[in-house]
Amino acid sequence: MKKPLYFVVFFALILPRLIYGQVHYDYPKCSSQTDNDIKIVKVTCEVTGTIIDFEYNRTESYGINIYLDPPGSYKALFIKVDDKMYKLISTSGIGDKDGITKAYPNKPVYFSATFEPIPLSAKFFNLKEGTTGYWNFYGVKLNNPINNYYSTSKPTNSTTTNNPNYYSTLDEIKAYYIKNINNLDAIEGIWSFSNGTLIDFNRVAIMYKDNKFIEYVDYENKGEFKLSTFYFYYKTASPNIYFYEIVYDNGPVRYPANLISKNIVKIEMGSFEITLIRLFPDEKIFGEANKYAQKSTGSGFAVTTNGYIVTCNHVIDGATGIKVKGINGNFTKAYNATVTAFDKNNDLAILKIDDASFTSLGTIPYTIKSTTSDVGTSIFVLGYPLTATMGDEVKLTDGVISAKSGFTGDITSYQISAAVQPGNSGGPLFDKNGNLIGVVNAKHVQAENATYAVKSNYLQNLIESLPTAPVLQKVNTLTGKSLPEQVKLIKNFVYIIEVN
Repeated sequence: MKKPLYFVVFFALILPRLIYGQVHYDYPKCSSQTDNDIKIVKVTCEVTGTIIDFEYNRTESYGINIYLDPPGSYKALFIKVDDKMYKLISTSGIGDKDGITKAYPNKPVYFSATFEPIPLSAKFFNLKEGTTGYWNFYGVKLNNPINNYYSTSKPTNSTTTNNPNYYSTLDEIKAYYIKNINNLDAIEGIWSFSNGTLIDFNRVAIMYKDNKFIEYVDYENKGEFKLSTFYFYYKTASPNIYFYEIVYDNGPVRYPANLISKNIVKIEMGSFEITLIRLFPDEKIFGEANKYAQKSTGSGFAVTTNGYIVTCNHVIDGATGIKVKGINGNFTKAYNATVTAFDKNNDLAILKIDDASFTSLGTIPYTIKSTTSDVGTSIFVLGYPLTATMGDEVKLTDGVISAKSGFTGDITSYQISAAVQPGNSGGPLFDKNGNLIGVVNAKHVQAENATYAVKSNYLQNLIESLPTAPVLQKVNTLTGKSLPEQVKLIKNFVYIIEVN
């Protein structure tokens, strides 16, 4: 963070990873940043934390001190991943006894910060500073973590380095599975032998190559897989018919291999039966892959009759296509939308319906409040959380304004007690009179019922920045009505934002 003598940095909170391993992102791109003297060199995601390596290269002709605020500082940067925020665990490579490091012109300073681990499905994150915002990074782009989950480089001492079809280490094999998670054959994976009771004296890794399932056996269970010279699975021309083939001196012998379920294979060897139980990829990894492949959704709401809709910037950031569902209560029709304005700092975006079949959103029943609401104000939130499992009906949660500042004292946000879930981002926040007072954008993952919403006056600023400012509703028809009556009038103006 740029000051006359100091640069202040602080970073983020991140959710625990659902699966183990390590991902490296070298020189990830970002949409924008507030100081070009600092850059992110690498992001490393591990089960115990996420490490961000930085390079600070002073371009001015004089030296300056740089400084990392310790964990817990209200000035600190925090990372936002979708609607969640994450904090710093530790730092390394920067700071003397007073916590400062001298940065001289054209002499790079390298340091790192370790955070709690980010979700596997994260594609972007923002680094935002709590109060000053000098060292902010917006839209830091991560490649698909599933496709980069393990390093696929071959070790130089591998006995199979010269054969591109073979992998010799556990991480190389897992890399193959993760990279091809959505295209694996039913029998590919790492399995453990069992004969009724799980016996982990052997593990096998099965990979589909040239119509054969090459088997790698971990004989000593030490994590090093060696290519077997005589065991492999074989698939016939018919789908899902497998044989376990053992090559003896006088030729191969094949035994039927039956898929009992996704995670169980039984091999019939005469009167003897062997059971294989899948160890990797497991259900969590398959689930993460499926979740990543699905469309992501958020919430949004109307601000004008002619098709202007508000949501959060992180909902649509990096989108290749945006659709809006629920217009006039119709969830079977999805309307195309484009981004007309966005505010990365305050996590806001304005969409415009861009569809030939669109006519009107109808008369907006609420108005946007321009003044700040007080602590204790009764509020309610509408949105579409977790639509894949909770459905397309709008969801209501209510509570009060708990604080007039957000995460680490952010004055642009309210803290509210209404519970939210993924998918609520971009949904409207109303007071008891039906005034729009904010836009839901985050929740605190380490505190119950601590939700954050961007204050409505920042939304008004963004609306006014449009080349042609739209005409906003000036009459609130919700005042004096009961909460059920208000919801009936509002729900057709709150939408599902579907993003590819």
